[in-house]
Amino acid sequence: MTVLKPSKARFSNYALDTFVAPDLSKLTKCNIIQMSAYSNQSDHWVSNFLLNSIFRVSVEPEPKQYCVFFLRRAEASFREYEHARFALHDYVNGERERVSVYFKALFHIEACIAQMWQAFSQSMIFINNVTGKKDKLYERGDGSAYEHLNNLYNISRYAGDNISENSTLPVWLTNEGIVARDANISFEDLKNLLAEIGDRADKLSNLPVI
Repeated sequence: MTVLKPSKARFSNYALDTFVAPDLSKLTKCNIIQMSAYSNQSDHWVSNFLLNSIFRVSVEPEPKQYCVFFLRRAEASFREYEHARFALHDYVNGERERVSVYFKALFHIEACIAQMWQAFSQSMIFINNVTGKKDKLYERGDGSAYEHLNNLYNISRYAGDNISENSTLPVWLTNEGIVARDANISFEDLKNLLAEIGDRADKLSNLPVI
């Protein structure tokens, strides 16, 4: 039986941009910012919280569920962020034809965005339940980083409703950040939002709950 080996065809810039991902030929750098300040604890937030709730302070079932929900997503956000950073660095420093590596980076960044948004939204729901308020993370059209994050989350989640004409993807990566037809967020803003989650996770994992 003859096994055919894949050819080493070279993609032109036109082919990369038209058939793989928008502006892929212009993606030359990995500007996902390292978050080393949280690397020591980001894998242990859930276990730290559970240990503290056993040995230090008793936590009621409802807030405990909220805390575990938030901390699980905080851990996942940081994990996916790092996976995306490594994959994108690998892609831009290798052959451009390795498009599966690009899609790996894109998957991890979309997963990171999803986990971040769920962490933020659930946190706001819980705080409003405790305080009796109806605060929002953002007002529609305010152009905040929260709004950009939510827009990209929804576009990625409901891809079928956000397919652009003459495009292979509803969401893609650039040197500056994550882009869609009607939304974008810079790597700088993404880093700042992730740091906000990290700060909250550090405090929450060590109690008190509120």
